[in-house]
Amino acid sequence: MEHLKLGDFIGCTLYITLSKERFIQGTLVAVDSQANLLLDYVWERTITKDITNAKYNDRLMGLVSVPSDTIMSIKITKTKVNKLVTLKNEMLSSIV
Repeated sequence: MEHLKLGDFIGCTLYITLSKERFIQGTLVAVDSQANLLLDYVWERTITKDITNAKYNDRLMGLVSVPSDTIMSIKITKTKVNKLVTLKNEMLSSIV
């Protein structure tokens, strides 16, 4: 992943943790200069817990702007990262 930058992940599905109880998943559309993300086809999952069990609430949100200071973690599948690394290395090797 040595050559990848955040912009290289545009078009990829990201799995983002916003808090212990709130997660979103969506396709990265854009990144601004402060690393705020614009995601499309976003699904949100919230977890509400009581003494005996946890309840999951899912909802489709569509296009969402995610401020960088609200992000705890970002995940992407290993397969997609490997494909991006291979593609980027091929592109860099063809530059004369």
